[in-house]
Order: sequence, then structure tokens, then C-alpha cells
Amino acid sequence: MPELRYNRLLGITLLGLSFISVFNKPIFGITELEILNYLDELILVLCLTLLSAVLLYSKKIPIVHLLVYTFLFYSVLISIILGFNSDTIDIVLQSLINLKFLFIFLTFILCFKNNSRDVFKFYNYVLGFALIGFFLNIILGADFNQFFNMQIFTRPNTPMRYGGFLNPNHMAFLMALFIGVVLSKAKNSGNNLKLVEWIKILASIAVIVLTDSRTAIVGVVLFFIAFYWEYMLKNIKIFNAFFGVLAFIFILLISFTDAWALLLSNLKGSFSMDGYYIRGIMINMAVQITYLHFPIGTGAATFGSLLSEGSAVYEYFGVAERSFFVEKRGIYDSSIASIVGEYGFIGILFFTAIFYRLKYFLVKTYQSKNRIMVNGLFAAFFFYSTTNPTFTNNIYILLSIPVFIKFVAPTMHDVGVNKLN
Repeated sequence: MPELRYNRLLGITLLGLSFISVFNKPIFGITELEILNYLDELILVLCLTLLSAVLLYSKKIPIVHLLVYTFLFYSVLISIILGFNSDTIDIVLQSLINLKFLFIFLTFILCFKNNSRDVFKFYNYVLGFALIGFFLNIILGADFNQFFNMQIFTRPNTPMRYGGFLNPNHMAFLMALFIGVVLSKAKNSGNNLKLVEWIKILASIAVIVLTDSRTAIVGVVLFFIAFYWEYMLKNIKIFNAFFGVLAFIFILLISFTDAWALLLSNLKGSFSMDGYYIRGIMINMAVQITYLHFPIGTGAATFGSLLSEGSAVYEYFGVAERSFFVEKRGIYDSSIASIVGEYGFIGILFFTAIFYRLKYFLVKTYQSKNRIMVNGLFAAFFFYSTTNPTFTNNIYILLSIPVFIKFVAPTMHDVGVNKLN
């Protein structure tokens, strides 16, 4: 397959648009430029155009690309013939949106295969700018949000959740990924965690605590399991100690916070269409759809996706008049629920195959040996996808992809060492 010839201006343009997309809300809050409302679509069209242009001139196309385009064709065809949405335009657009993460990811790999340091710089700029905004948010409080015209996030027991230039969930996701980067770097070097690395990890956890994002904590745990996996398999004492610490933390959470009660409440609320945990309700409905409409689901633009507003599926389940669906609150928050509901059992098989080949393609492209931590990153990403729109939300996508590349691409130091050897 011919490589996409790297054009410096094209690369900078893509990364520049990506940076603006990540921090779209504060930039729009100051400038109120209407064009920013279409930036996500512009990036998707740009990536789709670049990727398609390369594939048209390829003599040998990687399996992951074939799978993605085959699924796109399948999604449109099956949704038009057997789906619940009769609007062909909605079906085509939603099919593209559902594959947004993959289109952007594959374009990044092709564009920056031999120029990963530009992606590293992009990641550092994003991380640095996000941290600056976070600390300004702590110092200025609600005045910060008002100045940038950004929403103030709260919970019953949390007067204010800090996020800075990002919303709190995105900020927590970024810091969980940063912890993964720290662990991955230590793993590659073959060393145990040093004091400075522990400081970075603990500081990142402190940021996550201030965002009040529980999902991010589980993501951090998954990264640590991946990091210590080989140690735990070889040493039963380390295995017992690791899970002993997790058990101790779990006991503390049960004893001194409402985490356990909240978890039980959310689980209970997920098993009833009258419940109040919308993410759980969406997963519950997705499972039912998989059974009732086996094996193809209800089709694109019908369930838990951007263009599913007013879907007959919601009428079928008797939830169309509930406030969540009228006000569109939380129904787009689970990428897994959306994919499972819209594409059913066959969709699960398709996405399993696509992500398996994506991991293979990523590791092979950068000739990486860091497979254990890459597996941990995919595990954390999929876990996040159960309660967050990681497949379709540009911020989650553009925070994730540079980290995937950082996990596998050699640093300049590594390149120098290899040349010396």
C-alpha cells in the first residue's frame, strides 16, 4: 500500500484543526465564530477524503481498511432495507459518524507514520493548555466559566466540578490517558516506576478527583493492571498485594463515600424503563434490541446516535415522551449501547474484527513491542465507551489517538539508541 506522502502544511493543518476542535468551547465562548460549529464535520470530511484518495491508488489494501469500508457499505444497505429510519441521508450520515473514530485514526496513522514527533508535540500542547485552563478554573472558580461562557458542572454532593477549558469528564479522560503514557514509558524502558513518575501519577489522580469523574478512576486501574500484568503472573505475592490494595481502596470507598450506594442505585435504575440512570437504560434497551431484532439491530440513525431524534425505536419502548429523550440528555453518552442497538449481533462481530485488525495494523505500522500496554489502552478506551461517546465525540477521539500513537511509536531517544546498536 503506498504511503500518504507527508506534506508539512497538510499535517500542520490537520493538527491545527484538531487542536481547535478539542478546545472548541472556550474558543467559541470568546470569538463566537459560527464556523466553529462545523469544525467536527470538516475534520471528518478531510480525513475521509485523504484516506479514500490513498486507498483508490493502493495495490494492496490493509485488512482493517477493507473491514471499515465494508462495514460502511453494510451499514447503509442494511439500514435502508431493514432499518427503522426511512431517511437515506440520515442513514448515510450516521453511518459515517459511527465510523468517525476509525476514519480519523487511520488517517493519522497514514499521515504521521514517519512523523510521529509532530503528533507528540500536538499531544504536549493539548496537555499543557488543558492543565493551564484547569488550574485557572480552580483559582477563578465560576468566574472562569462565565468569562469563557462555559457550563458549570455540579453534582448533589459536589458544588463544582473543575474542568478548565474542557468539561470535567474530558479532563479526567485526558489525565487517565496521561497516567497510561507515564506507565507505558516506564514499561518500554524496562524500569520500575521512579519517584518523579509516582508524583506525576498522584498529581493526575488529584486532578481526576477534582473533576469528580468515577469512570476515569477505573481507567487508571486498568492501566495499572496492564503495567503489572507480567509481574503478577510471575509473582503471586505481587498479585495478592495488588488486588489487596484494590480491595482496601474499595472498602474505603464503601465506608466513606456514597459510591457504593450510587452504583447500586444506578444498576437498579438500569433495569427499568422508568429508571433515572439514562446510560444504564440505553444499555438495557440495546441488549433487548439485540435479542428482539437479531441479528442486525434497528439500523443506523435509530438508537442512541446523533440522528436518532424522534426514532420509532423510542416509541416502541414507550420512552419517547420521557425528558431524557425529549431534551436529548444522556441518550448519546454510550458508544457501545448505540453500536449494539443499531447493528445488533452482526455489528458486534464487525466491530470486534475491525478493532482487532486496527490493533494489529497500529502495532505493525510502528513495529512496536509494547503490546501489553496497548492492550491496556484499548481496554480503558472500551470501558469508557460504555458510558461515554468515545466513538463519535471529537474531543474523546482527538485526545485518544495521539496517546495510541505515543504508546507504539518510537521516541527520538529510542531512534538514537537503535542507531547506536
